[in-house]
Amino acid sequence: MTGGSFIFVKLIKTEVPQYATSKMFAIRNPGNELFDVLSILKRLSKIVINRHLQKRENREHETWNSEE
Repeated sequence: MTGGSFIFVKLIKTEVPQYATSKMFAIRNPGNELFDVLSILKRLSKIVINRHLQKRENREHETWNSEE
């Protein structure tokens, strides 16, 4: 990522991990792809938050069950 362009990298978890990259999003393009980049970042943040909450719920559930 540089100041005016963004490329996203995706990890595909398989036996042999594979990586893929997105197209380059450029802020200075006539179409101004900033809104596309912000949309992707928003979606990624939701995924991260949901995974964090799920892990926390699992830990709380395990703690609750171990106290019984």
